[in-house]
Amino acid sequence: MIINYITDQLNELFYQESNQYNIANWAQSLLLLVSCVIPCDYHVSKELLNLALKIVEKAEDNNCIIEMCQFKDGEKINIYREDYSKEKEMIKSWIREKSLDISYIN
Repeated sequence: MIINYITDQLNELFYQESNQYNIANWAQSLLLLVSCVIPCDYHVSKELLNLALKIVEKAEDNNCIIEMCQFKDGEKINIYREDYSKEKEMIKSWIREKSLDISYIN
C-alpha cells in the first residue's frame, strides 16, 4: 500500500540528521497526507498522526517556524514555537472534528 510506503519513508527521514528545512517539509508532507487519509483508513491515520506529532515536537525543539499545508477542507494550521501548545491543541481539535478517537495522543 502506497501510504504504508510513504509512512516508512517519513519514519526513516525523521531519524536521520535533520535541519530546519527538512523538518518543516516532513511536517507539511505528513499532515497533508493525514488530511487525505482521514477517515479512509483509521489505523494508518493513527500511525501517521503519532508521527506528525513527533515531527511537530522535533520542529519545536529546533526553533522551527513552520507554515503547514492547507487541508482539503481549506483549513490551514500554522505552528510557531512561541505558541506551540495552542497549535498542538488546534491539530488535536482538527482531528477530533474528523471523528477520530484520539485518546492515544497525550
